[in-house]
Amino acid sequence: MTSSVAGKTALVTGAGSGINLAFARLLLSRGCNVVFVDLTLRPEALELVNAHQRPPATAQAVFQKTDVSSWKDLSDTYELAKSRFGRVDIVCPGAGVFEPTWSSFWRPPGTDPGVVDSVATNGYKSLDINLTHPIRLTQLAIMDQVRELKAAKGGGDSGVPPRRTVIHVSSVNGQVAPLWSPLYNTAKHALNGFVRTMGPLEGRLGIRIAAVAPGLVNTPIWSTSPDKSGPLSQNPAWVTPEEVAQVMLDMVEKDQVSTLLRGDAGTDESTQKEGLVHVAGGSILEVSGNQVRDVAAFFDPGPRGISSQDFDMEKMENSVYQALEKIG
Repeated sequence: MTSSVAGKTALVTGAGSGINLAFARLLLSRGCNVVFVDLTLRPEALELVNAHQRPPATAQAVFQKTDVSSWKDLSDTYELAKSRFGRVDIVCPGAGVFEPTWSSFWRPPGTDPGVVDSVATNGYKSLDINLTHPIRLTQLAIMDQVRELKAAKGGGDSGVPPRRTVIHVSSVNGQVAPLWSPLYNTAKHALNGFVRTMGPLEGRLGIRIAAVAPGLVNTPIWSTSPDKSGPLSQNPAWVTPEEVAQVMLDMVEKDQVSTLLRGDAGTDESTQKEGLVHVAGGSILEVSGNQVRDVAAFFDPGPRGISSQDFDMEKMENSVYQALEKIG
């Protein structure tokens, strides 16, 4: 079954940059309205939003400043999207942070003035962003779908509302456990479990909840954060935000996705053979190296397109012990 995004509406958190900006751009190019949800927009994102607020743009874009760690902000933003466009068909809770110094397991609350976590808050801000926010936004989408189903039955309508899709942004870190990013790893492992748990809802409620799990994606975080880029090898196996975004779009529109990234379509067939991966509620598709693969729930072999050679593992682990030495 295929279902075009044209004429539909998407709510994308973290749309100010990176993968989520690429996804938002792709959706707009296919005629899908997009609510850009972020604290701020990079210049290219702001330009894109402005270009889709006037003719000849067929799809509309709006920016809603939102703190995704605030449940009130999330609810208000979701309702704003509904009031503006009538329905939210696609939800991408993509906003995330990669083990930031201001909310890191290796910088405990109270040990560094730059840490926003405190004993009084009873939580880690990075987990609020990377795990709690996508769970809560999924809950809002499910509640909306249930209300529409009840309304259809109450009105004597034998049909069902159009399918909704929630596309999460997980990571290959949801399959591995590097020492230097424990909160990020934990969030992605938990997110994978959550997505799999939601799988049966597609058949019963008509809402597909799935995830993409990228490897190393060439986004601004690596060029603007020396603490992140330092352990990288000189030639890591990058994928682009646009490649990940295309897989995300395919997961929304199709029931099967190519195992090759679009950029590899013309490669020598002796080394690259295209296959198809089935997509349904609960699916988690890894996008790394030059391929797309289904991440199995049991006995999965682990990431295929990325290896420990992309990182200086000794340097990564040493950074952890150096951080611990600073604790007074």
